[in-house]
Amino acid sequence: MDTLTLGTFMKAKSFCFSFLLIIIPYQVIGSNHVLSSSLKSKKSLFSYRENYKKVTLQEAVSQGLLSNQDEKIREYREDILDIDYKNNHDQFWWPSLKIEATTLPHRIGSLSTSENDSTRSDKFPKGSLGFSIDNYTLFNWGKDYLEFLNKKEDYHRNKQKIKEERRELEHDIIVNYFKLLTLKKVAKIGKKNLRFFSFIYRFNRERLSLKKIKNQEFLESRGHYLEAQEFFQNSFHKARLGDQSLAELLNDSPGTKYILKSKLIFKKLQTPLEESLKLSLELNSKIKDAKVSLKNTHRNYEKTLREILPLPKISLNLGTYKYFFGRNESVFRYEAEEGNSNIDVVATLNASWTILGEGGFFNQRTLKKSTLNQNLAYKKLQKEKISLKRKIGSLYYRLLFLQKMIPLLQSQVKNLDKTFSETLENYRDGKTTLIQFKNALQGLTKSQIKLETFLFEHLQKKFILATEMGVDFIPGENISLLSREKGDD
Repeated sequence: MDTLTLGTFMKAKSFCFSFLLIIIPYQVIGSNHVLSSSLKSKKSLFSYRENYKKVTLQEAVSQGLLSNQDEKIREYREDILDIDYKNNHDQFWWPSLKIEATTLPHRIGSLSTSENDSTRSDKFPKGSLGFSIDNYTLFNWGKDYLEFLNKKEDYHRNKQKIKEERRELEHDIIVNYFKLLTLKKVAKIGKKNLRFFSFIYRFNRERLSLKKIKNQEFLESRGHYLEAQEFFQNSFHKARLGDQSLAELLNDSPGTKYILKSKLIFKKLQTPLEESLKLSLELNSKIKDAKVSLKNTHRNYEKTLREILPLPKISLNLGTYKYFFGRNESVFRYEAEEGNSNIDVVATLNASWTILGEGGFFNQRTLKKSTLNQNLAYKKLQKEKISLKRKIGSLYYRLLFLQKMIPLLQSQVKNLDKTFSETLENYRDGKTTLIQFKNALQGLTKSQIKLETFLFEHLQKKFILATEMGVDFIPGENISLLSREKGDD
């Protein structure tokens, strides 16, 4: 064969191969179209109606904070906390002033009558209407005040917890948004991987019919195609589950499929470890809980100590001012108690000491238990501080590792992409084996997936760090720096 004929043959071969590369994927889609059409009516019976929705990161966060069901529940919980605290506040600081209306039984009708009616209810109502003020404690050696301070401490901490839960919701929305973005990218990588293996499978089937390859190579290419199909279906399924997770946070209808308009920005951690530890020890949720517990147990100890001592309570009985009415009665009267109209400041003593039984001799076990509870709360605070330092350190180690690996993976993906292009060209020309083609494609696919996974994990770890630090975002970052809309590159 002369040079001209050989050149013409090679051009024809290259053209045919390019034609197959373009046409075969469409043939695969066409062959599957009938099957998908036959299953479409059955699938609709077992799945939600799909609703596509475009959303940016900022839009997702705004919608979630407004519409999330747990957030609506938190609003009610916050109102209930406010009501309970106002009740405790007024109960401690103010005397209880009430309007009271009472009547004795009076007759409104009769079903039968008799001559024996000496104790019969009067037909005319008799009773009283007026103001009453409960016995008001003036001084109780701080025992009531210590109890009120505990309730106040719990109230403020519970209010903080609601804000922390709201912050965690924002974090969950952001993390789930980019998790879904990562799952969709992995599914897209799987689809591309499937397309290449599908092409090789169809291409080798044609070559087998021409007896240019052995049946073993064809079966191997078919096996690789089926593996790629399985991987794509699994990744697609995980992406659909990611859609549902985000829909739950945003309170969207089931079946919503999101078209994500924001792109993740890789930004290295700039906050020094010392600053993170300082903020964490001050703002961490578990540290705050431990500090509140320590304060409350100390007050409980002080209260227990004062209850053991014979300390009198000083109180003031302001009594009642009532209007009494009846058949032959109509009078206003003030009484501190029945038969007494004087306003007196009184001292009362109500103390008891156990000799034998619960609490121990002279309540020693009760006092010891209060002391132990105080020591226990202190030890728990120390434990939380040590545990927090270790967790912050582990997060920093992982973040620094990811920040080293991500640039390496980016370079690796570029190199493997070029390697795969060369391998594909060589396999097309019969200059390399199927196993080398498979290794090149799978190496590229795994590196691409690993890169996307590491990018997401880096973001996720930063938000875990922000949660442990007790802040909305790591210092120097905000929601606008996390992403940019696609098309702004």
